[in-house]
Amino acid sequence: MDRERWLLKRSNDLLPVTYFHGVFTVPSELRILFLYNKKRLYNLLFQCVWETIYSFGMDPRQKLEGKPGMIGILPTWNQQMQYHPHIHCILPGGGLTEKGEWKGTKGKADFLFSVAALSSKFKKKFLILLTALYKNGDLSIPDKDPLWNSATSFYKTKKALYKKDWVVYNKPSFKDHHQVFEYLGRYTHKIAISNHRIIKITDTHVTFRYLDRKKEASATRTLTGEKFILVLFTTRAS
Repeated sequence: MDRERWLLKRSNDLLPVTYFHGVFTVPSELRILFLYNKKRLYNLLFQCVWETIYSFGMDPRQKLEGKPGMIGILPTWNQQMQYHPHIHCILPGGGLTEKGEWKGTKGKADFLFSVAALSSKFKKKFLILLTALYKNGDLSIPDKDPLWNSATSFYKTKKALYKKDWVVYNKPSFKDHHQVFEYLGRYTHKIAISNHRIIKITDTHVTFRYLDRKKEASATRTLTGEKFILVLFTTRAS
């Protein structure tokens, strides 16, 4: 009921236009910092995603020059029950001009902005703001983590992350409003795993099924009971 109520409210936010689907992820090296700074870095992640999309919408080179909109969802796990904070975005194909008029995108049906350009902008913005938090002493740093536990290691890791490609990608645009709602329903008001994916439970371990996206095939994974429960509490807490 909570899910259906939420979706009904969101129906008032949808426009009669084409909607695009984007995903913004952070490199695995950052996950330990997210675990120790959930509220602060989840907020930073949303901020950087929105500011990146907004800057592209207003950039004359993108030929839109309109204020975009965004519905953002933050899943914090993946199919393998690994901690993996990332943001899924639903974006209308256009924006509002300074006069308050709607202006549609000039791109093709399944294209809004260049994902390579989005990735570069998002990466730089996030690392600049992350460094500012670190300099201000606003980050909790895990003592035993070699990537971040000293100023030398922090800046060394940051430099390596600048050189790394951050995964930002587009999925095909939604065909209609019903498809938008179907998608939203998969990620809201749900826990990390449903019962039908759990294959076996013993006194010490849990075995479950997941989709291997690289192979596009079903696979299995086994976790200790403690690890499995920890992941559930981590994802629900977010």
